[in-house]
This record gives sequence, C-alpha cells and structure tokens, in this order.
Amino acid sequence: MRVLKLEREPGDKRTGVFTSGIVSATAGRKIALYFTGRQHAGEKIEDVLKQRAAESGAAIQMCDALSWNAPKLPDGVELLVAHCLAHGRRQIVEVAQNFPVECRHVLENLGEVYRNDAATRDAGMTAALELHAEAAGVRESA
Repeated sequence: MRVLKLEREPGDKRTGVFTSGIVSATAGRKIALYFTGRQHAGEKIEDVLKQRAAESGAAIQMCDALSWNAPKLPDGVELLVAHCLAHGRRQIVEVAQNFPVECRHVLENLGEVYRNDAATRDAGMTAALELHAEAAGVRESA
C-alpha cells in the first residue's frame, strides 16, 4: 500500500509508520482490514477490540514479542497472543555465538517444527488434521 501523505498530530514524536492487518473469518468468509498510521499494533488492536462484540469470543493476535504490540484491554475482553516464530528464531540466531550448545538445540528443534509444517502442508491437511497429526505424533517418513 502506498501512503501518499500522513500528517502528524501536534506534539507527536513518533517518526515511524506502521501497518497492521486484521483478518476476520466468519460465516465462511474472510475479511482483511489494513490500518496504516503512527499507532503500534497493540494500540491499533486495542481500538478495534473496543468495538468488537464481547460474545465473539477471544481474538487471536499474531505479532512479534515487542512490548508495544501488547494491547491494554478493557475488563472482559479476551485475547490469545501468538508470537511470531520467525522473529523468535532470528533472535536465537543472533545470540548463537554466545550460547552455541543451547542455541543449536533450539534451532534443531525449530527445524523439526518447520519440517512437520511443510509435510502437513504438502499433504494438503486441514488445520484440524494438522493438529490431530501433531497430537498423535505422526510424522512423514524421510
């Protein structure tokens, strides 16, 4: 998305521009909304959740683990947070020189997660079948 002009509020010290995407899946349809502005993801989802029907159940937020992506939620609003695995892996790689044994262990296990994910995707499994296969310990033979 190309942003032609984004004006700052008086006194706003932020220089960054952030885009947050929200996907809603209901009644067999998916709707994607994109918000571009000076708000961090946590602030944007906070605004959206204030308008969301409470009976909708918990929303899922996918983000990196930066503190400014954690929204301040009103009482009674539930949010499941799913931190981005790629961001976490990248941080492990950054410190691998300082903790080679520990980081190798984590990276090898993440490799297994990625291999299983690829196998389920290649097999055309639905999300429910993927979870069932993982719970049953089913893995594709090499």
